[in-house]
Amino acid sequence: MARILDLVARAPASDLPMVAELLEACTGDAFSVGRAQRIALIGLRGAGKSTLGRKLGDQLGFPFIELDPLVEQEYGAPIPDLIEMAGVATFRRYERACLDRVIAQQDAAVIATAGGIVSNVETFGVLLRSTHTVWIKARPDEHMSRVVQQGDFRPMAKNREAMADLNAILEARAADYARAHAVLDTSGDPIERSCEKLLQIAKRLLASAPPERPPPAAGEILSDHARGGPL
Repeated sequence: MARILDLVARAPASDLPMVAELLEACTGDAFSVGRAQRIALIGLRGAGKSTLGRKLGDQLGFPFIELDPLVEQEYGAPIPDLIEMAGVATFRRYERACLDRVIAQQDAAVIATAGGIVSNVETFGVLLRSTHTVWIKARPDEHMSRVVQQGDFRPMAKNREAMADLNAILEARAADYARAHAVLDTSGDPIERSCEKLLQIAKRLLASAPPERPPPAAGEILSDHARGGPL
């Protein structure tokens, strides 16, 4: 264990996802859930996740689930109040619990996530492993105009540098968002065209998904190790 922890500590951050996948394969955890027919939408507020997700759910015949309302229901207060009273870490903990529950209960669903879900490495890892993830993106000015139209200006309320903040957030999260299995750029497109594009992306992801594999037996893992397999 000490050797493993030392090696992990010295591994480049870019290699950690691969290390995690290898360890999961050895323990059988990688096959415990699978992506099934779950589509998750990630991206900044104003990208169109809720609107597109609801329409995609209708087109596929899947339930549409937004994590934020589940968090508010679980906590018993609006998210801004949750964050103000209990902090971001508590919000992320509730977010993870709600995501785990959705994954456990729904084999087929369209899931809209909060923009910052990628900031929690473990939770985002679960999302990538258990859903077909699509990054819904748009130009920064379109993000901003849509957020204003929605009457939702948190966390940039009363901030004269709102556009600069939005660009900084997008730049900081871009590499994480880019780990999604597909990308849909809604910039300049009417909602109908974006819906068509997203439906085609979803169908392609669902069609290319490999059959779900049952958890390997302990003897199979041992045999792979003995043969000098993926360990």
